[in-house]
Amino acid sequence: MRKSVVVLFASLASFPGCGDGTTPTAATTTTPVPVAATPVPTPTAITLGQGLACGLPVKPECGQPAGEGTPGGDPPGVFGCCTRERDNPAQFQSIISAAISKLQVEQSPIFDGDTVLDRVAYQAGVARILERDYKVCAKPGGPGDEVAIKTTNDYSEPYDIYQSNANTFNPPGYAVTCRPARF
Repeated sequence: MRKSVVVLFASLASFPGCGDGTTPTAATTTTPVPVAATPVPTPTAITLGQGLACGLPVKPECGQPAGEGTPGGDPPGVFGCCTRERDNPAQFQSIISAAISKLQVEQSPIFDGDTVLDRVAYQAGVARILERDYKVCAKPGGPGDEVAIKTTNDYSEPYDIYQSNANTFNPPGYAVTCRPARF
């Protein structure tokens, strides 16, 4: 009987998973190694209004609110160096519209459909896309519903891109033409 137990024990030891014939070692425990968070790179600051591609020097502000300064809105439609031109073809309207659409895809958290949840981020985002993708100078703001665009310092065109109901204004509305450029 004793011989049978030894044979049985030897047989069990040869089965896979029952030992590999080596001396067992003490169980090792693994201590989790803390993983350092991967640093998120800080985006390079873009100075809006100076252009990523056009490289034009910044012009002094020449626009004025309606009713202020000279001529300051007298006659109506004149705002310092800016005038509503009836025959203006609004030449930048299509690229501003495309920039608004791109921003809605690239930064969807600042939108709820066509409703703008963060107006400052919206205006700055449209200006950044205009400079990055269309190689023009763009400047958000002034007033808070516009983005201005220029390709030369001879003139600039601000466009309304934000409606009073917090929706995007797309296609954007031509506001005025400023001669010389107002930024």
